[in-house]
Amino acid sequence: MVTDIEAKVIALAVQAIMFGLYLATLAHCLRWLVYEDEGWKLRPRNRINWVMLGLTLAIFAFSTADLSISLRMVTASIRGENVVVEIILVITCVMESTMFLMADAILILRCWAIYNKLWRIIFLPLLFWFTSLVCTTLLVYWTSMSILDPHNSAHLTYLWWNAFRIFWASRFATNFYSTGAIIWQMVPLMKEECSDCGYIFATCRAFAESGILYTITSTIILLSVLLTDGLGLPVWLLSAIDFSMAGIVFNLILIRVGQHRAWEKMRGYTLSTDQNSQADPTLSSSLHFRVSFVSSTNHSGSHIQLTHRKPATGSPSTVRSRSREVNELAAVEC
Repeated sequence: MVTDIEAKVIALAVQAIMFGLYLATLAHCLRWLVYEDEGWKLRPRNRINWVMLGLTLAIFAFSTADLSISLRMVTASIRGENVVVEIILVITCVMESTMFLMADAILILRCWAIYNKLWRIIFLPLLFWFTSLVCTTLLVYWTSMSILDPHNSAHLTYLWWNAFRIFWASRFATNFYSTGAIIWQMVPLMKEECSDCGYIFATCRAFAESGILYTITSTIILLSVLLTDGLGLPVWLLSAIDFSMAGIVFNLILIRVGQHRAWEKMRGYTLSTDQNSQADPTLSSSLHFRVSFVSSTNHSGSHIQLTHRKPATGSPSTVRSRSREVNELAAVEC
């Protein structure tokens, strides 16, 4: 049987491996946040999405600090420093719960954006999110009280474990509902044909994939929490995986959307250039390769406007509005 110290060592090793994968996605994510879509030119300050950049750096800080604190907790457990271990448990409880709440809030925000700011759509996930927040407060309080009042630790442990189960049940409900709502919204987009539907569908698909990963990890750890009676190897191991997965999936969304946005711009400029070339045969063929992001001028001096959006043939205004809402509110337009 695996002891508590061995379980912590195994979970720390897995968390370190996952942290390495997270750093790889972080470097790629920062490329799409800080640099232009084409080349390695830095974006102007007014074109950088500071909200997404701030969240990305905050998640990096939480992940790095949590790995360092987990290492300290393992060394304290090996040395038998029980008081230090309990204090570190309070710190890790605050950090990891904050990380989970942040990831769930972003998923709810994206669901809200895709449904055009309909508050009734996210009423239930918000209720589950606030339940997780209350459970986090109780977990921190009861863990602190077990340190100050060790004689009442048995009763506090019982309360702590029940709150821990409710916390993961609320997280599962939040992820399951939000992901299902996003996937449900993708169904009509698959049947529509318009200039903006492709970008919206790709964005919704990226959100759905992230939500599915959140839901899978939340489901597995919820089952382990419900089927066990203490912080054994399954709980330590799955908690480390789920914590790292939150940062990895967050970065993958920005990478996927950034790549698709660059591809759409390139395809839109190519189509716009081809149409202008057919309308005016005097255009130089080099225009296909050296095209301005704003405009270009033909040999006769006439001004030709180039845009990155395809002709909106049959595109409803509601779909275009939904595209803007997804970009702005979900903070994917880097």
